[in-house]
Amino acid sequence: MQNNMQFLRLATAFSMVLGGTMSAVAASKATPKNLVQNGDFARWKTSAAPTMHKIRLLQHKVPAGWIFIDQEAYGLAGNVKFPTQGAIGRSAHGQKPRSAYALVIQNGLRTDITNVGQMITITPETVYKVSVWLKGSNIKPSARYGGGVFVWASWGPKNYWTHQHSLAQQPKPSTGTFGWRKWTFTVDAGKGARHMAISLQLRCAAGKAWFDHVSVVKIDKITPVKSF
Repeated sequence: MQNNMQFLRLATAFSMVLGGTMSAVAASKATPKNLVQNGDFARWKTSAAPTMHKIRLLQHKVPAGWIFIDQEAYGLAGNVKFPTQGAIGRSAHGQKPRSAYALVIQNGLRTDITNVGQMITITPETVYKVSVWLKGSNIKPSARYGGGVFVWASWGPKNYWTHQHSLAQQPKPSTGTFGWRKWTFTVDAGKGARHMAISLQLRCAAGKAWFDHVSVVKIDKITPVKSF
């Protein structure tokens, strides 16, 4: 009987230790924090039509936390021979599992470049994973410049615009018509990196592109390689 009681005490102690270990493992595998605000495009605000840029606002709605940047059309904006016909807006059907809304970018001309972006704060010498769900409808690229759907990540120090590094990703497929796809890539933010701009583009292509569930999460710390 004494041996049985001792065994029960040991078993109880072991289960408590094991339980604590499993809790610690579960905590370590918790979902990383998404650094992107309103990445699921659940929140929108009403805005007047812009006066400085030629981008049109569908339903006069813009996604909270995001900014839209003027279309460049490779320096052709403002040229009456090369007008721009881009628009951004709110779509009522998001990526499955269906979210309430998604961002839609619509270009009328194959020279249009329409950009929606957000700046986030990052940690130097860290690897980040960028993920976005997207789909396209009748996207026709420019014969001269190419084009289609693009996702950009640009990072650098506080003096961002003069010391930046950029990574342009053109998902596959990025032209024609295609259903919801998840696109993922990694960014190695080097020494001194403090900010990262995430840009969603329909670039040098006519048609429509939808974006949803945009995320940037920290996945690893870069370990510098020491020379011998």
